[in-house]
Amino acid sequence: MLNAPAINRLGQDPGRAHRINANSFQQNAITTVKGWQYVAFYTEDKGDPSNGCYVNLARRKVGPLGLRREEEGWEVLTFEDYKQVVDDGHNTISIGVCRGDGTIHIAFDHHCDKLRFRISNPGEDIGGGNCSWTVSQFTKTQSFLPGVAPSDFTKEVTYPRFVNMDDNLLLTYRIGQAGEGSDVLYRYSSETHSYTFLGQYLTGVSNNPYVNGVDYRMGMLHVSWCYRNFVSFSESASPNAHKQQAGPNGPENNFDLNYAFSDDLGRSWKCSDGGTMAGIGDGETFGGQNTIMPSADGARVFEIPMGSGILNQEAQTADWEGGFWALNREKINNEQRWILYYRDASAKWTKKLVPHVSQPTETGSRAKICVDRNSNVYVILPGNLDTSLSIFRGRKDEGYDNFELIWTDDGYDGEPLVDVQRLEGTWVASASNATFPKTTSALQTQTETHVWQDTRTSKKKAHAMAPKNLPPAAKQARILDWFRESMSVYTLKELEKSLQSVASINQMQVKDYLQALQDENLIRVEKIGSGNWYWCFMSDAKKTKENMINTLKGEESKLVASITDTERQIQEEMTKRKKDYEMPENNGMDRKALLEAHETLLRETEMLDKELACYSDNDPAEILRKIEETKTMRDRAMRWTDNIEAIESFIANLTGDRARAAELMQSTCGDEYVVGEGLKDLCFTA
Repeated sequence: MLNAPAINRLGQDPGRAHRINANSFQQNAITTVKGWQYVAFYTEDKGDPSNGCYVNLARRKVGPLGLRREEEGWEVLTFEDYKQVVDDGHNTISIGVCRGDGTIHIAFDHHCDKLRFRISNPGEDIGGGNCSWTVSQFTKTQSFLPGVAPSDFTKEVTYPRFVNMDDNLLLTYRIGQAGEGSDVLYRYSSETHSYTFLGQYLTGVSNNPYVNGVDYRMGMLHVSWCYRNFVSFSESASPNAHKQQAGPNGPENNFDLNYAFSDDLGRSWKCSDGGTMAGIGDGETFGGQNTIMPSADGARVFEIPMGSGILNQEAQTADWEGGFWALNREKINNEQRWILYYRDASAKWTKKLVPHVSQPTETGSRAKICVDRNSNVYVILPGNLDTSLSIFRGRKDEGYDNFELIWTDDGYDGEPLVDVQRLEGTWVASASNATFPKTTSALQTQTETHVWQDTRTSKKKAHAMAPKNLPPAAKQARILDWFRESMSVYTLKELEKSLQSVASINQMQVKDYLQALQDENLIRVEKIGSGNWYWCFMSDAKKTKENMINTLKGEESKLVASITDTERQIQEEMTKRKKDYEMPENNGMDRKALLEAHETLLRETEMLDKELACYSDNDPAEILRKIEETKTMRDRAMRWTDNIEAIESFIANLTGDRARAAELMQSTCGDEYVVGEGLKDLCFTA
């Protein structure tokens, strides 16, 4: 069971006919980033008889581990430069806090209206709690996104949603009118502090996709939706008839459950079995489709006819095991029941009934679904026929076979909005809701904080004192195991006390061991406020192992493909050679006979070459070669004869004694020189 909630009242809810706080399609109205929790809500301008409302944004410092560190209280900003005046339950507030640069993004007051948007100054890291908290740190209301030029995509905005995606943000909203709308997607970069338009990822054709949400988990985006068929308005209807709160384009026209996921940050979208349906903004790369059409193959996962009692924009979540959950309601034997639709990691879909304290109706308040860091699933069900609010839990270690009631109370109105970021990082669940105070009839907005410890899955294990003679690697391993088993986050001071007994190290060594584990990416650390917080969850270890497994599988696939290709080539060559051996040629001889004939011919050729060599003296080519060679040698002899005679003349002139010069020439040239005559004449035969 859960502890009794700690309740903080933020302000009085506006006295409107249509509820403008606590609606399911606010993503998010309450969120936690870097140890600071934020909540957005409207309050009335007390001096305005028309019930005009102001946008409020509150923050407070919160602690991890389910520890009650809420005593610092809320700091509330009221943006009085813009007044919301239309009594329309669609015109809610959604906020996103970018983890990378600490900017806070606010989108508000939309129902087929131009974009209304504020953002905090990027350089101040206001979302990290590292600065003061004033209205001046935000821009004025603007009709464009930073980095994106105004376009038709910002003229008819409804249902803006922000999604935390690592250090960046996604923004999605509907464009167009009810029953004839589509959904677009933008990505905000914490490095450039600007948005990029990704494209229109869901498109309606005489109908409207209504998304249950967009979730990012372990590198994948998940979205589920139903369609609502369009019913034309009468000719006498006003131009703003599409903005009315009910009919003729109501929930009775909702049908089907559809699903898609993206593993490349929203660039392409795949159906449940992995086939690519669309590449938004880059359709040529993905079969020419740049949006998911109603007719897309594989998008529909459950066929649900119109009139089945399903409601648009109910709830969804993704767990840490690769599973996806959608929550809605259906008529079962003419009775409205809460239904869970579950896709496991192998892409198998199932659905099951969820118990309830108060039975749902076709148009009653929507529910919420979320998961904790152990992939236990929580279903928060508002009373549709009463003021109850109930929480049911399905445990992962029990295969989600049973959803047990763990908390219920009454006095609540509106649709629960859960701080999923805080639940995933701590054992604290926070929900923003509207409640009826027990002592008055006034409706007030409040934030509820539920703090509990799941003793069956998260109880810390006791550690015996480690032996003192353990090597450093073993001590690191014990510290890492302790982090994973404790499933908690710690300050350095807490670790300096705890790790001494865990790894038998002294207080001075703790920081060195933590740094070593951090350098190897075995633990995570983040600066929150003035200090560092350390943790290592099982999901982190699992993700690391999964990435390693995926890398090895990829390498294995390449090697298997290479081996298969090599074996194929070998088989083809062997088959070819076998055919060559067996196939007769034109003369009727097979390969073996041809090889034997080839050897015989080679031997005959060698014998003929030897015989031909015997006749080389009479070979015309050889005779011509010798004539050319003789001519060359004669020319060389005549040239050297001239050279020798020139030397003889030079010596005679040099010495002035021709007789002495002749003797010298005879002693050098021998019989080829005759005194008084000179060199003998060269003799050539014709």
